[in-house]
Amino acid sequence: DDDDDDDDDDDEDDRGIDDFEDDEEMDSFINEYQIATRGLDDIRDGVRTGLATRQGIFEGIAWLVDGLQPGDSVFFHFSGHGSQTRDLDGDEDDGYDETICPQDYRTAGMIVDDELYDQLVDKIPEGVRLTAILDCCHSGTALDLPYVYKLKADKTMEKKEEKKKKKKKNKKKDKKSDKKSNKSSEGSGKIVSAGGGKKSDCTCVMISGCQDDQVSADIMYEGEATGAVTFSFISALSHNQLNLTYDTLMRSMKEVLAKNTRHIIQCPQLSTNDKTFSFDEIFHC
Repeated sequence: DDDDDDDDDDDEDDRGIDDFEDDEEMDSFINEYQIATRGLDDIRDGVRTGLATRQGIFEGIAWLVDGLQPGDSVFFHFSGHGSQTRDLDGDEDDGYDETICPQDYRTAGMIVDDELYDQLVDKIPEGVRLTAILDCCHSGTALDLPYVYKLKADKTMEKKEEKKKKKKKNKKKDKKSDKKSNKSSEGSGKIVSAGGGKKSDCTCVMISGCQDDQVSADIMYEGEATGAVTFSFISALSHNQLNLTYDTLMRSMKEVLAKNTRHIIQCPQLSTNDKTFSFDEIFHC
């Protein structure tokens, strides 16, 4: 369990008043946050609330998948701590399962990606669409979906990431499948096999907070932590008035992250179980 290390990294990215270069930059950040979170307090119908314990999360998932019919769309969002644990059933190329950490994980245990797949993805019938956001560390393949989409990093990002890799030991081996990647239809990213990915009846699209070997940052606003990818996701949708392709969504999120996370390099990635998925498609959930 490497949550303690992750917490240290996340703390480095907290932004206080002194971190902004000038009033204009701070005003821009506050305005962006207010736009991104506008109306969230008014959401009531169709949302289940409760304690994020292990049992509470599974109860919420059971509620979400109950009674679904073809044509339905459901949304699952988790923003919190994520970690890794040794793979015990041999379905991970790198030997590690990805996990999310419920409120009581120290006593009740973490929730492993195999469990998330079995209780969430595999319970949803054909004809239903699941959109999932997992804003946590090590979340790249946290639903064990077979196809992963990665944006091409610009040269600056590539250099920063390579520099960090030299300073800090990787906890996971590079996936062999990354070497055999294919370009997407737009040439703006690449689709790689997730290796060990599972197939299911529903159509599932997941956006992760980062890749499996990365950590996810927080953004601080008025003393409260907000998941950086959750913030960037809502910002991208808001700024594009909910009318954007998946490719534009991922790129917009990357731009928001670049502006607001200075010390941590995290690359959100999109995974799906749909072999014919097109990134030219308009985002919908």
